[in-house]
Amino acid sequence: MGDAIADAVNQKPSHERRIVMDKTPIELETRIALTGKSSPEDLDALGERSTLTCPDCGGVIWRVGEVEPLRYRCHTGHAFSNASLNAAQERSVEEALWISVRRLQERAAFALERAHVAQRRNERHEAAEELERHARFAALEDSLRRFLQQDAVEPSEP
Repeated sequence: MGDAIADAVNQKPSHERRIVMDKTPIELETRIALTGKSSPEDLDALGERSTLTCPDCGGVIWRVGEVEPLRYRCHTGHAFSNASLNAAQERSVEEALWISVRRLQERAAFALERAHVAQRRNERHEAAEELERHARFAALEDSLRRFLQQDAVEPSEP
């Protein structure tokens, strides 16, 4: 049996099998990776447009290839694996929410400033409206901040 296996391994095939592979996608991706430049037409040749946007530039993202691992590329040249796109989107969402916290703080502070000006002018109705705005912005900011801080200490789902 051992001799039969050795003969089969050492035997030369009677005809060569040639595998023909289209190098165009590989060459295209290499050019994009090296230059950082691509066009929608290039990316249409590599994959399918998705409903996702690039977390780095906001451009359209194409899903590249048909098999695992999932890969993505945007029209400006940013490239992502499944894991790196997920992480970038997560960072982007958290950053947007913290920006919202800061904007709500500013809106609350500005409303309070306007309320004080209205009070000095003895404009009670205007002052009351601004104090109400201040309270709404402050409550929303506090709620969003607590949500973000709670999310930071709880383990994420697998």
